[in-house]
Amino acid sequence: MAHEWRFLLLQAQFSGTDSWCCGVNSKHWDVLAKSFEIVAQAVRTCMVSEPDEKQTNMPADGERLLRLLLGWTAVTFILVWLPLIRGLMDGTSYVWGTNYWGISVGGSGIGGEYWLLVIQGFLGMLILGLGWRGARPTSHGLLLLWHGVFGSSAVYSAITEPEAYRFRGDSLGIDVSIAWAGPLFFGGFFLLCIVWVHKDLRRGKLRIVPAWTRTNTNWLVILLAMLPVQFVLLGFWDEQPLTDQIGVVLTILQCLLLGRIFEPSASATPCADTFPSIETP
Repeated sequence: MAHEWRFLLLQAQFSGTDSWCCGVNSKHWDVLAKSFEIVAQAVRTCMVSEPDEKQTNMPADGERLLRLLLGWTAVTFILVWLPLIRGLMDGTSYVWGTNYWGISVGGSGIGGEYWLLVIQGFLGMLILGLGWRGARPTSHGLLLLWHGVFGSSAVYSAITEPEAYRFRGDSLGIDVSIAWAGPLFFGGFFLLCIVWVHKDLRRGKLRIVPAWTRTNTNWLVILLAMLPVQFVLLGFWDEQPLTDQIGVVLTILQCLLLGRIFEPSASATPCADTFPSIETP
């Protein structure tokens, strides 16, 4: 499956072109394709074949909190996915930036601290993949790390620079203060993450790995098929406000739907592999 992901992603390139008008070449697609491949391999690496009598499908009805956390993870992933895709496709015309604990990071196109977006993008995909496929305890640590960074940074910014703590999006004309909403949501979901990890460790059950279905493959193909459309909208017509806005909205929608690649289908049957969980007294 990992090699199929790489093949499908590489097919999103325009055949016969070695470089793009915005200065992005096929090597950057190789990096993105390799990230999908590594995520797939990492998910499979976490699998072990040690069935246990105490088993349950993931996510079960009793794990609605995990569904909520994974949904919020997809929302926060927009802050990474949008500049990751736009920096790759827009080129140097796109300037992005963010702030962690008072430390500003940013760049234009794939310059500056773009490498940080690549790392965050890989971690975000890994969290969604392991979370939906039932990995334990790997997803515990990654979820705590992800939401801990966003939560603590939001609280820090709201306390130290409340007036400057804003969410801005020039393409969509967004500029709103999040001095109150930031700590409330980012910090609140970090606390919910701690609650879920604590309950999941106490539950001490073995999660059955859901089988990969045609539905998962269809979502993978659909989201990969968006990439050439995004490139045309963002890379060629980036100076047109309407096409730029459509490209941004399409990229946000793509990010929110990334979890559907890994989400178990209602008709999926468990496979033989299982993810272990730590049982505590």
